[in-house]
Amino acid sequence: MGETLRGAGSAGAGCVLLAGAIKPSPLVELTGFSTLDLLATADLTVFDLWIERLRGIGVEPSAVAAVYGTNVPSPSATPETIAVRHRRERDHLRGPAGAAKDAAAELGGHDPIVIVEAKRHPGAGLGALVEAWNAGAGDVVVARNPSGAPGGVYVTRREYLELAPDRGFMDLKEQWLSRAREAGARVAVVDLPRPGTRSLRILPHYLRATLDPEGAWGEGAGFQTGIVGADAPRRALVCPSARVSDEADVIDAVVMEGARVEKGAVVVRSVVCPGALVEPGAQVVDAVVTESGVRSDKIPVGMAFGG
Repeated sequence: MGETLRGAGSAGAGCVLLAGAIKPSPLVELTGFSTLDLLATADLTVFDLWIERLRGIGVEPSAVAAVYGTNVPSPSATPETIAVRHRRERDHLRGPAGAAKDAAAELGGHDPIVIVEAKRHPGAGLGALVEAWNAGAGDVVVARNPSGAPGGVYVTRREYLELAPDRGFMDLKEQWLSRAREAGARVAVVDLPRPGTRSLRILPHYLRATLDPEGAWGEGAGFQTGIVGADAPRRALVCPSARVSDEADVIDAVVMEGARVEKGAVVVRSVVCPGALVEPGAQVVDAVVTESGVRSDKIPVGMAFGG
């Protein structure tokens, strides 16, 4: 473990994971489950990976609250995340700042508070934020991705989170940060190492983040379209409990736990969900396969960049 967050709270640092708001993302609508339940590695979900990143800066799962909206699936507990508190935000008008304030209050005396927009893939560690915080660079430390886009991670003193109203909507990037500045908070922006955090709103973004966790492909690299040729790289993430026939072809795809891909099947730029079956000889392209059938992605492959 590297440097850990220091602060005034005797209970140490806490964290609020914002795991989904009013409306499910296109990817959640396709899979039917929380973004946090997607595989990040063969053995870890996105939820697990966030907990690993937080443990790396001294925040234990018992000091983490996962918040999700009424219309968004609850993330599932795993051995890594079993101690995390789950909170369904029933007032959809609270906004992310209000939801974070409410969840932090239930966590108790933790200070500082890390706020994470958790529908992102944490490809980089959070050490740069910790170094800036412990050096006193700001009362609010904000993550920025290598692209210059917001990284979706904030570290703040509990007193500034209290600036969110008890009722009504407040977002983080515009309203809450502006109010914190008006209250005298020093705001420091810190660059995350490559690849930073990457959006998981749509299927192409998820496949890119998961199959290229270090960002080695570069900004200009993408996926081939159509049923790709024999010379295309076979990039795939397959859970150890999944069964993929030696005579199946899995390209730029993820096969989750308990799923099966049978002989002669071709799976391209797709996700095979837990327990799902790809039948012998089937062709699955730009889709999500669930236990109840195949759901096609309507997001163009060309949108696989950014975020």
